[in-house]
Amino acid sequence: MLSLYLSALLLGLGAAPGCMGVCLPLMAPLITSRSNVGVKEGVRVSLYLSGGRLLIYLPLSASAGYIGGEYIWGFNQRLALTLLGALMLIYALLSLKGWGEKLCSVRFLRSRRGGFAPLLFGVALGATVCPAFLLAIGDASLTGSPVSGVLIGILFWLGTLPAYLLLGAAVGEGGRRWRGKWEEERVRRVSLITLMLIGSWWILSALVG
Repeated sequence: MLSLYLSALLLGLGAAPGCMGVCLPLMAPLITSRSNVGVKEGVRVSLYLSGGRLLIYLPLSASAGYIGGEYIWGFNQRLALTLLGALMLIYALLSLKGWGEKLCSVRFLRSRRGGFAPLLFGVALGATVCPAFLLAIGDASLTGSPVSGVLIGILFWLGTLPAYLLLGAAVGEGGRRWRGKWEEERVRRVSLITLMLIGSWWILSALVG
């Protein structure tokens, strides 16, 4: 059992570069469009995104530990990708109207920080189920226990977390310097339009792919 736990952690660490590449198109415009862009805000947004991924990883890994991992191969990844793209479009449109951070926040996540939107994006992102997590799901299915399955899911997530935080900090600092050279409103609009374009592309890819 210890070898399965170690395997899950190493899978997460090994998948980190790929996670950074996949998540950068979502994370960069989401962070740079924030009113208080910087290293702290970048780390905060990446934590919310990672927290959303964990929320979907836990039930998936628990189910794999309980009933086996084969079912996950039939998981509708196209639907998840379409949902993620739609959320990106909705958030960007609302933010362009000045409503995004107000409507996409809840009190227990400190509404002035607008933490609910990145958390929701993280859930949708985790639901796309990357190949590395499928391997972790395979390990979870070998345990025959939902508790062990959850532990494997958490270890995989922990392996990817440092890369997410590093990427968030780098994007936040880059956004702060970029905003120092451009007008703040222009940076925000460019970031949100980029988010809309990427969301539209992901929806199109899911529909025709």
